[in-house]
Amino acid sequence: MSIYLRILLIIVSLAALVYVIRKLKKSQLRLMDVLFWLFFSLGILVLGVFPSIAIFLADLIGIMSAANFVFLFIIFLLIIRVFLLNIRISGLESKVSNLVQEIAIRDGKDDLLKDDNSKDSV
Repeated sequence: MSIYLRILLIIVSLAALVYVIRKLKKSQLRLMDVLFWLFFSLGILVLGVFPSIAIFLADLIGIMSAANFVFLFIIFLLIIRVFLLNIRISGLESKVSNLVQEIAIRDGKDDLLKDDNSKDSV
């Protein structure tokens, strides 16, 4: 792995750590999201500081270079993250749909009660 890639990995992972910690202090991220990004940036930092890990894993899997392994590792983790976010979004969409249906039912009952009360007063 080239020294430029190692330096880039270290700088980017440290910047990501600082950014995530700032967002956590401002309460702009949920704890589970913060944990994912902290572990993600720590993993990138470890691969940048200790390239022998990436070289070993690349040889173990059969990838030609450690740089390709690093990119594959990052892409794999981000795909998993996108999948987990899609699961969360699907659950939230289901909850929103149920809430809209409940509100529509309650509004319909309220309208019926108003119509009945106006008929009684006449």
